[in-house]
Amino acid sequence: MLNVDTFIVLFCLSILIYASQSDIRKRSVSNIPWLTMIAVGIGLLILRVVTSSTYVLGQAALSLVLTLAVSYLFFRIGLFCAADAKCLISVAVLFPTSPSLVILSHRFPLFSPVLPEVFPFALSTLMNAALLGMVVPLFLGFRNLLHLGFGGFWQQLGMAFTSYQMPIAQLTTRKQVRLIYPCPDKDGKLRRALAFGGVEINDEMIKQLESYQKAGKLGNEVWVTPELPFIAFITAGFIVALLVGNLVFAVAIRG
Repeated sequence: MLNVDTFIVLFCLSILIYASQSDIRKRSVSNIPWLTMIAVGIGLLILRVVTSSTYVLGQAALSLVLTLAVSYLFFRIGLFCAADAKCLISVAVLFPTSPSLVILSHRFPLFSPVLPEVFPFALSTLMNAALLGMVVPLFLGFRNLLHLGFGGFWQQLGMAFTSYQMPIAQLTTRKQVRLIYPCPDKDGKLRRALAFGGVEINDEMIKQLESYQKAGKLGNEVWVTPELPFIAFITAGFIVALLVGNLVFAVAIRG
């Protein structure tokens, strides 16, 4: 028989999958999924307080505060976009404590290292997402090693795991990438992007790059970094947290 946590998980997972599809296609998600999750989460929290105890209210408050703090920090330093932060906060509201699933007589998560009871489930989801997301820099590094050779790879080591080269002529047709190097500044000098995650590529930027290319100041390619649909990684991290547990703690303990 399915318990209440199972229905909440299915509800949350359906919204996360919808949001992931939107993030993959458009790199943007409306506020409707997050408002829906928060509204349901608040309703469930009130029900839990009424039917059990006020202790869950303290757990929810601590989980939300910690998740808010981490989300805001990641947003400020450019690791998150606003939708990513809203997604994690919504998960924190919906799951003030870690859910427990029983499917076909099997209890999940399968591996549950000793974590503080107050450790937010949303942060376990984030840690899993970050670990799964490591596949992207590894892929970019391997791609650049094949494209540049060992010598060129070593020379561009600072960008080899976060970006790749793209012909300037393709910038008008390729979306969901940001410029890393070279970036024209106000004085007309070419430099590496100072902003974490690169700068937006617009028509004016492309025209500047094309003018430098025609003047012989720039080659045919520039370095760009992909805009990752991180909500898809959060969704994957959520599933892993449900079925396996916190991968980071699991690896650390078994290591």
